[in-house]
Amino acid sequence: MDRRIELYKSVGEALHLAQVLELHISTLISILRVRFDVDIDQDKLILREDKKTLGKLLDELKKHGNLDEDGIQVFQNALAMRNYIAHHFFNRNVYAFSDQESFNNAIDSLKDGTKTIAAATALAQGFVEGFCRLFNLKLSDIVVRQD
Repeated sequence: MDRRIELYKSVGEALHLAQVLELHISTLISILRVRFDVDIDQDKLILREDKKTLGKLLDELKKHGNLDEDGIQVFQNALAMRNYIAHHFFNRNVYAFSDQESFNNAIDSLKDGTKTIAAATALAQGFVEGFCRLFNLKLSDIVVRQD
């Protein structure tokens, strides 16, 4: 496969997974707002990775779910990786298109980053599914703000 195509495909897969994570986080925020009257600004959390906002979400998940320090780290690492891939990856891997070693390093970092995002996505999905069962909610009944 052409190096460019493989790199673009890998970035696209990582960012797709990151969007699924963002949807799960938005769904969690919606559930927490309705069921526990929690005020969390999802734009600050998802778009700027605001540590204070992420902290609020994680605090609420600790209060109403079962989230330990390892789980907190999973979310923090995934949001940092999402922002790195979305905003810095190509600038920091500019030689990946012309040099095999740089390409290999870029692909390896993407694989690691995708695993990091996938772990948080699975964790967030577990919380969404758990809250839905607990409160007898259907995902289709949860209102998630979208731009």
